[in-house]
Amino acid sequence: MRVTVLALLFLSASQVTLSQVSDQQNLAGCQARVQQLQQWIDTYYPIGQRLEAENKQLKQDMEEKDAGRYLLSGLGIAIGGGFLYAIYRGIKRMIRWWPQSKQRRQLVILLLMATWITVAAMIALSDSRLSYHPVNLVLSVFVYSLPALSFGSVAVWWFGRTKPEVLW
Repeated sequence: MRVTVLALLFLSASQVTLSQVSDQQNLAGCQARVQQLQQWIDTYYPIGQRLEAENKQLKQDMEEKDAGRYLLSGLGIAIGGGFLYAIYRGIKRMIRWWPQSKQRRQLVILLLMATWITVAAMIALSDSRLSYHPVNLVLSVFVYSLPALSFGSVAVWWFGRTKPEVLW
């Protein structure tokens, strides 16, 4: 039993000295790591400071540009309001010369629709994606024919009306 206790005391004493050695090695490793981090900070911290200053300058520049955008947005809204007012006045003036007969009103509406279809077709034709696929090609032929169809329908409606015949 004495031998066992002595063996345990010897083992515990040797572990204490081993743990002291490993603690000193850990301390040396930590001090080396601290030195590496200090060198890294000395190298890269000024770069971070410079980038932070540039970021502040960019934020100020964006705020100035945003102020200009807000001014342009307000100007655009004001011009849009002016256009709406002009359209309103134009509609009021158009009512004065608006045809009174039903046939003339239909003709004016059909001509306005045909003009709108022509403008929309010309805008659609500026897109080259209509000719990439055969189905799209068929649609592009239809878009090409829309102005002719719309103005042709106006002509048929206007000139193809039957005039009332008086028999006696």
